[in-house]
Amino acid sequence: MPEGEYLRNVSYEVLGGKHVKWERDHNAVIGYDDINQAFWSPEGISRIQLEDKTRLVDVHIGKRWTVLNKVNWDSAFRKTYIEKRTWLHLAVNFTRIWIIHVVSFWYFTAWNVNFLYMDEDMNEDDVQYSVVALRGAIATLFMLLGVVCEFMFIPLTWSNSSMLIRRLIILTIVLIINAGPSVYVCLINRTGTVPKIIGIVQYRNLCASMFARSLRCPCSLAILSWVMSSSSYCSRSV
Repeated sequence: MPEGEYLRNVSYEVLGGKHVKWERDHNAVIGYDDINQAFWSPEGISRIQLEDKTRLVDVHIGKRWTVLNKVNWDSAFRKTYIEKRTWLHLAVNFTRIWIIHVVSFWYFTAWNVNFLYMDEDMNEDDVQYSVVALRGAIATLFMLLGVVCEFMFIPLTWSNSSMLIRRLIILTIVLIINAGPSVYVCLINRTGTVPKIIGIVQYRNLCASMFARSLRCPCSLAILSWVMSSSSYCSRSV
């Protein structure tokens, strides 16, 4: 395949009649993943041009196979991911792993160490509900960190930058929605009817989102069962 020859040429050089691998770092080489991603979108395919600057998509569909040997592959591919040796991969590539472990730990810890944030002399069950429901804000923070770090690993074209900026805006809104009720319940008004309603609604929304997620992830179903059983026990004790 012509693109296979191109991949060989950017990865190897000919020395003494033999192909020898280039001594270049990954971030300076267009690799298989970069070539593969060029065919993922109409924009990537439209960049494929012949040596006479004619776009491949402008050639009749029945004749495109016959002109592949005339494609200027050097202009068709570009870096889509910048490989770097950094610990920030833990934030970008393992976001879901952090969320699964830390959020699960937050469920159990926040419910069972309520003496750290509740006043024993006051009825602050709403605070406990709200603190446990903060799991949404914690998960969103991990996702925000991953998106911010992702700016370091992709070429900052307008298309890539606008995509990441949209994610940042959406995640910021989600963070405000998840953390806003807890700010009111924990810092502004800790007792009364209004904070209790807010705390319970926030907690029930947590259970609803966990139920939706459990349809795809059995682990989430197990956590949801524990959360609901803890809620029932608390209601009976009150």
